[in-house]
Amino acid sequence: MMFLLAACGSGEVVVDPPLPAVVHTRQVVPLSVSIDDVMAGEVGLHPRTPDVVSVDSGGALCLADGQAEIVVTEDGVEVDNLVFRCHLVETVEVAEVLARTAAAKATPVTFRCLDAAGEPVEGAERSLEVADSSVASVAGESVGGLSEGETTLTVHCADRAAEVPLRVLAVASIGTPPDLSVELGDALVVAIEPAAADGTPLPDAPLQAKVGEGLSGLGADWSELRDNPLTLQAEAFGRPALSLRSGDVEAEVPVEVYERRDAEAVDIEDKQTRSFTFNEPGIYEVEVAVTSSDGSSWGVEARWAGANCGGHGEAQAFTTSCTVTESATLVLTNPALLGVGPSANGQITVVRRPLP
Repeated sequence: MMFLLAACGSGEVVVDPPLPAVVHTRQVVPLSVSIDDVMAGEVGLHPRTPDVVSVDSGGALCLADGQAEIVVTEDGVEVDNLVFRCHLVETVEVAEVLARTAAAKATPVTFRCLDAAGEPVEGAERSLEVADSSVASVAGESVGGLSEGETTLTVHCADRAAEVPLRVLAVASIGTPPDLSVELGDALVVAIEPAAADGTPLPDAPLQAKVGEGLSGLGADWSELRDNPLTLQAEAFGRPALSLRSGDVEAEVPVEVYERRDAEAVDIEDKQTRSFTFNEPGIYEVEVAVTSSDGSSWGVEARWAGANCGGHGEAQAFTTSCTVTESATLVLTNPALLGVGPSANGQITVVRRPLP
């Protein structure tokens, strides 16, 4: 279809406003063409690629993907060729189940603008819109929850859109890995998992945290948690607490900080004993590892004195444990073999854990 504009001379072709290099929408793109000369003749526009673009009095309209060309004529003679690309959005793909947390900061929505072949359309105009602004808010391409409820989120790409349900949920629980334990002096990484009552994860939930004496990485007073997973440093033996909260929901998680002592040598002759006394409260786990001087399978026996703890029969490698409230002694014995048996040589390794 030809669109003619009156002009009055011959000279440079002026397109105002300029055509974009790529058009992503099926809406009419305004197109005004003139010739910068007082003596210009009649100006005409018609598509050289009519399967890709059409022209009417309102401007140019992309019909399909491809290179669009519009011929500019003066008095029926071609004087210029306008070239741009039509890359149209066909579908909008939202790549997540949309759930947000009440009172949370806005977090990005993952979505893609796709052409008819399913390929991403770069540079297309994108925006978000919520149906109920009392439930959720939009900031750029991010959505934040305001109050618990359900609404609809509309995701726009150029002239195409997709509607998806959006749930705003309240935090009902704050989860952490079970049995948090760390050796004194080491770092502990804790993944914190706030969730709704139905178990839906709420990674955007606002969190505050504090730690008890013996842990560093956070203060003793409530502060906003900026990193998740959280890294804590174990600085003192004991069971300090990691306290977490989101809104009205709180959780307190004990963290076991244990100590591992340096290995101690063991050298026990036949019929002899070796004693190790522990005077600090705790749960002691003692790993015994010995070999026989004659290469046989003879080992040592273990018993506890000063505490009601079970020992261990003769063996070369074993672990024995005891809960000590005040003091207890581990006695290792090389069983008698007519006084001429082999010696037992090796080491013990001690781990002390805090009492419950």
